[in-house]
Amino acid sequence: MVYLLKSHENRLCSLVESFEQKQIEQMNFHSKSFEYEIQKLRDVSKERHDLFLEQVTKMKQFVDFKVAELMYEIAKEVGKMEKNYTLLHSKVDVVATAITNLVEFNTDYSTKLEEKSEKDT
Repeated sequence: MVYLLKSHENRLCSLVESFEQKQIEQMNFHSKSFEYEIQKLRDVSKERHDLFLEQVTKMKQFVDFKVAELMYEIAKEVGKMEKNYTLLHSKVDVVATAITNLVEFNTDYSTKLEEKSEKDT
């Protein structure tokens, strides 16, 4: 009986070892399979990242170009405004000078008129 038990025990131990070995092999197989899938996903994510960076770079170049274009247009408009300001300022100076001359002429004329009327009286 002990012999039969030993035999069954040995057989059971061998089956358990065989089962454990199969499990280890399956785990290794799954591990390699997961590593392959992970590597595949890494490659896909790297490609997408590269495409994304390419699109971001293109968009940045486009935005930089538009900003430069806008700055050029703003500088042009500011130049026009400064030119108009200078032109308007010179016209205002002419008008101010003319008004000053008219006031001085009127003052001189009024003074002469008062002196003449004082002499007549």
